[in-house]
Amino acid sequence: MFFILAFLGFENYDFGIFLPILKDSKLADINKGALKSSLRYIDILILTMLIPYINDKKVINKPFFRSLIYSMIIVVLMVIVVQATLGIEYAKRVNFPYYTFTRLITIGDSQGFDLLYVVAWIMGNVVKISGYLYFTTIALGKVTNKKNQIFIIPVALLTTIAVVLIKDNRPVIAVPEPIQQIFHRLSLISIMIIPSIILIVYFFRRKNIKHTND
Repeated sequence: MFFILAFLGFENYDFGIFLPILKDSKLADINKGALKSSLRYIDILILTMLIPYINDKKVINKPFFRSLIYSMIIVVLMVIVVQATLGIEYAKRVNFPYYTFTRLITIGDSQGFDLLYVVAWIMGNVVKISGYLYFTTIALGKVTNKKNQIFIIPVALLTTIAVVLIKDNRPVIAVPEPIQQIFHRLSLISIMIIPSIILIVYFFRRKNIKHTND
């Protein structure tokens, strides 16, 4: 779907806005932007909760890294086509920049190609939210030593309330929000700091773990 929309919107591209490369960017700005972009991949860590249910764990390595690489390529291309169409400054300030890009696609007198994106977006988010709900109940079941089914309705209700509150208070124009800053910090802790600590502890204790398993 992305490649189709990217092809249809080719007439709106202005790649001249990217020249000269790195004109207004410093290394610190690039690293900061790269860090924020990397937080988009926090979803893929949820898939690690499937590992205990896989018999041959080596099989998951190739699909995991392939999906990560494909996702990175698509995100980079999305940033390029959006900024080439909307301009860098406007793309930074508008909410749902890719949706705005799809609304500008026209072929002759034909419009409404944003509906293709909306349908794909809704389908993808239904799967995504269902996965979040399932894995959240699994985690709560493990922590409380109870069946995960009893958490489905409470978690779904809390999620619905949170979505309604966010929807009613979200600005039309994208601006830095305290909630976003908190999310970025929590994401950084959860996807980089905590896994790094666990990995370091594992390397120091792996001999004891292997000895216990034997």
